[in-house]
Amino acid sequence: MTTVLTIQAKAVEKIINLAARHGVDPDHLYEAVNLDASVLNDPDNRIPFVQLVELYEKAGQFTGDKNFGLHMGELVNPKLFDLVGYSALNSATLGEAFERVARYHSIWTDGAVFKIEHSQPSSAIIYR
Repeated sequence: MTTVLTIQAKAVEKIINLAARHGVDPDHLYEAVNLDASVLNDPDNRIPFVQLVELYEKAGQFTGDKNFGLHMGELVNPKLFDLVGYSALNSATLGEAFERVARYHSIWTDGAVFKIEHSQPSSAIIYR
């Protein structure tokens, strides 16, 4: 039995919006990754994680921006990540914010792992 890893469907919105700012028609992106846009109407819907990855790749291709994902990270508002973003924004320190994201990340997606590895004198954030 194959497990389908998923992410909240609302993760699509930020990609579509940035691509649209570069003149890419949202319907063109939806079609390119075989995504039924009606799934975005319900905030509780989830999509396959691989489909989101494809969407990032196509958005980068269609915009001509080889660093599309990086540019997305520069612009994205942590509030888009619901509880995960809220818990990070309401942390006393950056370290606490990362710990909370690591703790709650699986609410947002089971298609990637976010963890913190501590070793003296430093720590590393692992996103796989």
